[in-house]
Amino acid sequence: MKNLLTALASAILLVPAALHAADKPLCGAYSQSETTPEVRAAAQFAIEAQSVRTSSPLVLAEIVKAQKQVVAGMNYRLELMVKDGDKTTRAEAVVWKKLDGTMQLTEWNWIIK
Repeated sequence: MKNLLTALASAILLVPAALHAADKPLCGAYSQSETTPEVRAAAQFAIEAQSVRTSSPLVLAEIVKAQKQVVAGMNYRLELMVKDGDKTTRAEAVVWKKLDGTMQLTEWNWIIK
């Protein structure tokens, strides 16, 4: 009986803490971001870097979604609408803004739907 009461008391104390923790972002994980000037700069950098990689003049049409992750600097995971000539396509890019302020495009994927 004592073990049952101890388990019940522990559950009553731990459940609210677990529910409250679920609302907070996980340390080291991506979290949602507003379209701040930093996000716009990362998106524009991604477009320019991918344009150089592909030798194709890409244009940023829209920032659909932005997430950020604190690392040694900041990672921006971006979902973008990109104009390539006459067509507009969705892409996902990850830009690493290093501690010295420089940026590097670490990932680029076209999203085909």
